[in-house]
Amino acid sequence: DEDLLNRFVDQVNDLDADLVVVTGDLLDRTRDIPWDFPILGRLRARLGVFVILGNHDVAAGADEVEAGLREHTPHTILRDQVATVRVGDAALHVVGLN
Repeated sequence: DEDLLNRFVDQVNDLDADLVVVTGDLLDRTRDIPWDFPILGRLRARLGVFVILGNHDVAAGADEVEAGLREHTPHTILRDQVATVRVGDAALHVVGLN
């Protein structure tokens, strides 16, 4: 439901988070990408939004889900990759595994 997803995104954005990690299972059908992913693209965090795919995303078509995320969001997608977030001398490694 797009209204519910918009409310969730607003609630997360209201937290004014430093970092947001979306841990997968974004959808069950890739036909929902054009409607749902632009909404997810509104997620914001000072140090970035990172997305890791879940088993539902893989079942729906991992490559198509990744392509949809790249088209509709500015977020970092991690598929067997590591992103390092640095704040001063501290480093946090965010790992996304398929």
